[in-house]
Amino acid sequence: MTSQWPRSALLAAAVTLLCSAASATEKPVPALDPLIARYAHRHGVPEHLVRRVIAKESGYNSAALNRRFYGLMQITYVTARGMGYRGAPAGLLDPEVNLTYGVPYLANAYRLSNGNEARALQLYSSGFYYLAKHRHMLGVMRTADSPSLEAPKPVKSASP
Repeated sequence: MTSQWPRSALLAAAVTLLCSAASATEKPVPALDPLIARYAHRHGVPEHLVRRVIAKESGYNSAALNRRFYGLMQITYVTARGMGYRGAPAGLLDPEVNLTYGVPYLANAYRLSNGNEARALQLYSSGFYYLAKHRHMLGVMRTADSPSLEAPKPVKSASP
């Protein structure tokens, strides 16, 4: 029984360190703001919802790797491939690549939730394939290559 005490103490210390390290990185990273804005607008998702996913899933740690989940939005390689990704799994640790494939996946969850953000977060985390299939929406799900949902910006014409 005496030999168990040091192991459990070591485990408790490790968990404490991991938790404190995770909470220390949960602050938004200003360098990500333009990327988050671009992909949120492109796919019709509120920026704050993308930020909530990033904070919850990775604590804004772009190098987060948890078993089969990668990067800021903790997207799986299989899911990213379904969204059009063709690179190696490690490529999903790049913030822009991760947002390129994670945000359209979130957009699909948001659409299936009819704009209910709490439900969208739940669907993002648990998956929504069967719900989309049941609603006959598999053919209209967004991918990284989907056209932008942003309103086109007016083009200034040359004055005569």
